[in-house]
Amino acid sequence: MANRRRARVFRARIKALAKGGNGVASVLSGQGQNSILVPGTLPGELVEIEQISKTKASLLRILEPSAHRIAPPCTYANSCGGCDWMHLDLAIQRRTRPILVHDELHRVGIPTPDIGSHHAEMNLAYRARARLAVVGTSHGIIVGFRASKSRRIVPVDTCLVLEPVLDIARAELASWLDGSEGMGEVTLMLGRNHLPAIYVTWKGTLNANVFASAQDNVEQRRWAGVSIWLDGATVPATMGDPRGVALGVDGHDLFIPPGGFMQAHNQMNPTLVGHVQSIAETLGHPILELFAGSGNFSIALARQTPDLETVEQQDAAVAAARSNLETRGLRARLRVDDAEKTIVRSAVRTVVLDPPRTGAKRAVQTIAASRARDVVMVSCDPATLARDSAILVHQGRFELHRIDVFEMFPHTSHVETVACFRRKR
Repeated sequence: MANRRRARVFRARIKALAKGGNGVASVLSGQGQNSILVPGTLPGELVEIEQISKTKASLLRILEPSAHRIAPPCTYANSCGGCDWMHLDLAIQRRTRPILVHDELHRVGIPTPDIGSHHAEMNLAYRARARLAVVGTSHGIIVGFRASKSRRIVPVDTCLVLEPVLDIARAELASWLDGSEGMGEVTLMLGRNHLPAIYVTWKGTLNANVFASAQDNVEQRRWAGVSIWLDGATVPATMGDPRGVALGVDGHDLFIPPGGFMQAHNQMNPTLVGHVQSIAETLGHPILELFAGSGNFSIALARQTPDLETVEQQDAAVAAARSNLETRGLRARLRVDDAEKTIVRSAVRTVVLDPPRTGAKRAVQTIAASRARDVVMVSCDPATLARDSAILVHQGRFELHRIDVFEMFPHTSHVETVACFRRKR
């Protein structure tokens, strides 16, 4: 066994960074050179690694560190799965993200124009939303973030990337939930008046004091609101206003359903949406928006056209979008439906979509076969961006004419992009 383990331990030079933030090393095997992924490494580094599968290895030692390696400001950087690039100089993080996007598009045969980059002013204390895992046992409450590629919970004393008011609420979760048994998740979001909005899902038994304590925190204006979904319940227990509040492109509050999706970087969100709005000003109408969520982009697009149709599958998100539009005096046709199965009307000239990390393969196939002339695709994963872009380019005769990268998650390999396609005449 020891000899077998030694055979898997060797030195390697890291040659590049791949999607997901892993370093890439070349290993000589019976089939020739084989690329393997090594988390926590940087290009140019000489490392000692242990190969754990055909394509993956774990880092044992850094023998020659990169000049771009820094000491992470967070003591949990090597155990928590949240910030996988905290050991990488910020300037190199920013230089690397466009390269990752370019490489993925090149892999599927798509010529890439110069990639624009939009940087965040805040790279710490920026996150307006976070999800934590919780386990209640007879020995107490365990609460924290998931370790990378693992179900293991990493308790932390502080989170440097969380908005300070959310980090304070995070630190209070264990004592608040003390005496509960079972497991669940807690989503922290910025809520009304810049106070925490807390969304809990729980399988098991919650201590009765949890509800009274939540009500007290709301009444004392320490928390904006709390929503608790117990397993098997038909409605949540609600105290105060548990909706999230994002910063809209117009500088006003954009309300999000409890626990719903919102961009994590509140200060960068207007930059992202404003970019899409400026593009939409030059495009044809009607506009179809897919995966519309709570109206983050809808409030911008509705200012560009009286003929906006949105599609979103979640009832609560559609209700929030309708409210966000109405409070601004804006109108659109909002439809509750699966965006992947939507029909693109022949009159539609522009499609804007913001799918989840898994992308929108079926929707993009429908768009490629439609009469739409322009597509604006917001993506949070370069691999699914490339896959879906290939459908537009190779099946729909679209051309990628602009692409921009947004720093929505500093200190992570997460890449947010806006890609613009125009159908060839």
